[in-house]
Amino acid sequence: HQPYPIYRTYQDIFDFVRFTLKKIVKMDTLRKIIHNKLSEKFKSCIGVSMEMTRLMASLLDLENNLEQLKNIINGLPIPFIFNLDEFGQQDFADAVEKVVIVPQNYNKATAQCPVNRNGKRSSCLACISPMGIFGKPQIAVSRSTIDSEIYSRLPKDCLQIVNTSNGYINTYSFRHWILTEFIPNLRELRQKYQYFGPSVLILDGYLSHKRALEDINFQNDNLIIHFIPPHTSDQIQPLDLGVFSIVRRFESNFRSNSQLSYQTNQI
Repeated sequence: HQPYPIYRTYQDIFDFVRFTLKKIVKMDTLRKIIHNKLSEKFKSCIGVSMEMTRLMASLLDLENNLEQLKNIINGLPIPFIFNLDEFGQQDFADAVEKVVIVPQNYNKATAQCPVNRNGKRSSCLACISPMGIFGKPQIAVSRSTIDSEIYSRLPKDCLQIVNTSNGYINTYSFRHWILTEFIPNLRELRQKYQYFGPSVLILDGYLSHKRALEDINFQNDNLIIHFIPPHTSDQIQPLDLGVFSIVRRFESNFRSNSQLSYQTNQI
């Protein structure tokens, strides 16, 4: 027996009509149909994902870290301040608040809704500067092969795809990106602007990130590594000039294409 009844969202109904009945019905139209014609049997309430945890640093830690960063970047040329972030896609981990449709006599404020825990994770490592995206993003997938259909959607030279056992960016893939993407692009940028002074790379203080960088000599490239407190990139993203936030907004609105593989949809 199910410990909780399963209620469907407006998006579930939209997808069913789209892929099963081959028709497109606007979300607002679905809401009006349920409200105007089915209100005696159904209503909507907030659907809450059942498992979601987030580690948070103290406000004092964040304020101190920002003050340190302020002192580091003071006077640095804008193109030489970089912000690196890692984010990923997994059905269960990415579950967000939804509106579900429940019987009219349902008397609770929220209801549980299902998400798939079996889908494999895919992760992205991306870097920005105030000038925009810097270097190719790295995409980590858990399968050792890539469905070639992805290249009909994205140019081969626009991203770096690597294989990791669990679909997370790991120490080795992170180090590979730093050495093959970040450092060569930094050196090229220095030649372009004829600037060889300090530059700074801001990133989350994950242990795997620190391990990947600990034996790389950045002195020759005059690069300062600044770690923000671990697991706080959702709260503090110093150089988020509408890049990471726009990507996340796009991700939340993205709907899988049934004609493409699961892996391609993730990438």
